[in-house]
Amino acid sequence: RISPWPDGSGDVEIELIGSRRIRIEGQPFNENGVPTAKVTFMEWAPEDSPPSKDGEGRIGGDHPSASKRQPGGFASGAKPYAFNDAAKIAKEQMQTPHNPNTNAGKCFKMAEDLEPLVDEWYGLVRLGEWERIPGQLELIKSHIGEMPPRNEPARRATWVASLINPIPALGVAYEIRPALLMARDTLTMLTVATEGIRLSIERL
Repeated sequence: RISPWPDGSGDVEIELIGSRRIRIEGQPFNENGVPTAKVTFMEWAPEDSPPSKDGEGRIGGDHPSASKRQPGGFASGAKPYAFNDAAKIAKEQMQTPHNPNTNAGKCFKMAEDLEPLVDEWYGLVRLGEWERIPGQLELIKSHIGEMPPRNEPARRATWVASLINPIPALGVAYEIRPALLMARDTLTMLTVATEGIRLSIERL
């Protein structure tokens, strides 16, 4: 959204809506009076990937969609994570058992464990009549949709945060959205979501 600044100076106000997560590399700094930071686009959840050396570009690492460099292509570990790659990898993940000792396995298990917690939370909110307006839970579901599949753990963690911290608020959970957005990897996102819904259940 771009709109003129109300003081008539000719300046404009720009509102941006983010569609990708980024990682801030190093400390933010001022450049000609403008707050600036070097960022890395998080095309996927890099639990095992170290920060990039120069703080620019995409996060590397041995991602399933990475390929060897080809003419006009991307260097190994730097290929963008396209939607068709995501669908293919998601299908493979559903069919392949996860090693519980890896970060990917831990994320898969934590995402799976959120399902019974969500069911319990729903039941307690309804039983305790915590809805502030009639049908509020159904309204929340219409806003956030169905729970993402367990093979998309970052999306599932974000969904849980949206469920227990909705707008308008239910008032039954601590605010966890800032902590989730500041998380540096999927495992931390899942930890924030899990602790948030568990604490909410304890209060109910």
